[in-house]
Amino acid sequence: MPELERSVTVLERMGFRVRRAPLLEAGRHHGWNAAPPTEIVEEFNCA
Repeated sequence: MPELERSVTVLERMGFRVRRAPLLEAGRHHGWNAAPPTEIVEEFNCA
């Protein structure tokens, strides 16, 4: 995920604190979707 790493670096240099969502973890693949809808909703509500 080099694009993600670069994006995080740019945002942090701009002064933002970056918190990566657990759904971004490597190896978490659910086909074409990021995760089951219930998991996405749970993570969104915690943000």
